[in-house]
Amino acid sequence: MDRHVRRSARHMAVAAAVVLTASACGSDGDPGSASTSDTQSSVAPSTAPGLSLVVIGDSIPYNSPDDCPGCAGFVDRYADAVESAIGEPVDVQNLSRHTGLTLPDLLTGLDGLSDALADADVILVAIAHNSSELAAEQPCGTPLDPNDLPVWSEMDQECAVASAAEYRPQFESLFSQVAA
Repeated sequence: MDRHVRRSARHMAVAAAVVLTASACGSDGDPGSASTSDTQSSVAPSTAPGLSLVVIGDSIPYNSPDDCPGCAGFVDRYADAVESAIGEPVDVQNLSRHTGLTLPDLLTGLDGLSDALADADVILVAIAHNSSELAAEQPCGTPLDPNDLPVWSEMDQECAVASAAEYRPQFESLFSQVAA
């Protein structure tokens, strides 16, 4: 595949990942339920030429069957949609981790993923669930409710803007390194 096309696909995938990251939800965040493997591939590799999709992130893209038995995760659904749209097979290398991975942790470990990222046609980044105001000890300055959940009525625009400002530099660093 032409290097220019690969780079364009990579940039589009990073942009799409921002949307996916913002909309991702789920996972109990319990590190004790983590899988013993840091990688999984749910789409069988193909010998035919096609696209390479590399996924990095937290437990949301990992899609542990312990979290949602029988569920088709968004990574598989995304790969299927890309395959349908372009008519070529998509080989998925899911390097996401079900370990309570945070944005700072992913940034620290990015060098170890550089070969896989460099060879990818499409890169999907899904990280945020463990690195947001919702994961704080006191989300938006409010103690958790009796069930250890955030008080959703406190999740207002002011809190969201402050949380976004806090994490924006880290996301910018992540996406600029991935797109490089």
